[in-house]
Amino acid sequence: MDFLINKKLKIFITLMETGSFSIATSVLYITRTPLSRVISDLERELKQRLFIRKNGTLIPTEFAQTIYRKVKSHYIFLHALEQEIGPTGKTKQLEIIFDEIYPESLKNLIIFSTEHFRPENKYNGESR
Repeated sequence: MDFLINKKLKIFITLMETGSFSIATSVLYITRTPLSRVISDLERELKQRLFIRKNGTLIPTEFAQTIYRKVKSHYIFLHALEQEIGPTGKTKQLEIIFDEIYPESLKNLIIFSTEHFRPENKYNGESR
């Protein structure tokens, strides 16, 4: 959901807790490039290095550890609040209509991607 939690904060917390770009990409469902970019942006904004990259692992700096200790409780609170006040049972529906001249392979790719990355989304199988 993440309407209260900043994307940068979520990435920072995840990296602190996993200690690995590879694991964090799996947890966050994003590729390494945007993950690295967010950390680089944070380091530039804060004018401090957050992680030392060594042999495929991330070693948090003292500065990163201090930030983590200070923001973790707030992060937990905001996450719990998001869960509490989250969706009110109303669901949004997106209807995608494929024209008959639309390539079948592209249609199947869109359906697969939608269902794979958001399991709550299901293709109802109707064709028009």
